[in-house]
Amino acid sequence: MLNSIMAESVTWNKGSISAKSQTIDTQSSRRLRDIYFNAEQLLNILNQPLVEDVVVNPDETLWVYRTGSGFAQEGEFASARADSILRGIAFEQGLDFGVNAPLLETDFPGNGARVTGIKTPLVRGTALALRAHPKTYHSMDDYTEQGIITEISDPLNKRMSRKQFHDIVDG
Repeated sequence: MLNSIMAESVTWNKGSISAKSQTIDTQSSRRLRDIYFNAEQLLNILNQPLVEDVVVNPDETLWVYRTGSGFAQEGEFASARADSILRGIAFEQGLDFGVNAPLLETDFPGNGARVTGIKTPLVRGTALALRAHPKTYHSMDDYTEQGIITEISDPLNKRMSRKQFHDIVDG
């Protein structure tokens, strides 16, 4: 049986790891520390103002999507570390992630970023994607000015409620 003791709980907040004392399962605490240790580079990037997505491909390339710039390769990230992060998150949340369950879709513990993981047999290796919560919000006028909404679709969007519009744009 696992022992619970007074330990530090790790959370991610605006580019730093903070600790809070509380009584928690020691193995869970170690697992969370391992997740944050392995993901620190990715979370630091994700926390930057214009970053929307951080993606690790099975070939270990690290891609970052920035608002206004799109995707750009920004280095490498070990596939084994990506796999460790995803397996740790899945275990912490009571989800399966392995050969028999090769797709993981959940939230990152502590910061709520969306996490998607894919592994063999769907891909050769492990792929990981982190998507930040929106850092800026746009009005319908913003989308029209940027050409995302055309004049043809604009009358339709004016008849939609704001919630319906955001559900379509945000998915």
